[in-house]
Amino acid sequence: MKKKKINLDEMQENKLLKMEQSGYWLIFCGLLAAILIILGG
Repeated sequence: MKKKKINLDEMQENKLLKMEQSGYWLIFCGLLAAILIILGG
């Protein structure tokens, strides 16, 4: 299957980057909290 190249304008690209960044921070904080709960309990 061929992947389509998605063309985004600058505003859409900036919005996508912000969403990705906040998603990574959310996952990071969630994993950190899980580790602290496991080690603390």
